[in-house]
Amino acid sequence: APVTQSEHAQFIEDNTVFKGTARYDGVPVIAEAFVAININNTSPTTSTAFAIDTANDASLEGLQADGITIDFAATTYEYTGNVANSVTSTSVVATPSQEGAEVVIKSGAKKYANGASIPLAAGLNTVNVIVSQGAATLTYTIKVTKAS
Repeated sequence: APVTQSEHAQFIEDNTVFKGTARYDGVPVIAEAFVAININNTSPTTSTAFAIDTANDASLEGLQADGITIDFAATTYEYTGNVANSVTSTSVVATPSQEGAEVVIKSGAKKYANGASIPLAAGLNTVNVIVSQGAATLTYTIKVTKAS
């Protein structure tokens, strides 16, 4: 990604503006291209504390599955459970931490609505709960083993 320069000087401060493009993770586009400049014998600011990013919170505050005990923690992304052969389905309810986050529940290639009944086959069944908010995406996985 290029570093661009403006030919327009800021007359009040007599500065030339430089802008790095196409990098959004806080790392300079070209690390060697950035320097700290001392103006008027004042120390330049070389670091700053940023507020926690709440616009991209894709975590869950709750996750439940009928017939399966889930000891939920927002930073635990995989859960397992066993059900009897007589159990034909489970309903997964995911509650996002941030209002407006998109929740997609998938079992195999099929998508299910939040809280919908998901059929269980004998053996291992994998249910993925994909949460998206802004630029962030997290996947929580529930592996359910149904007795034969």
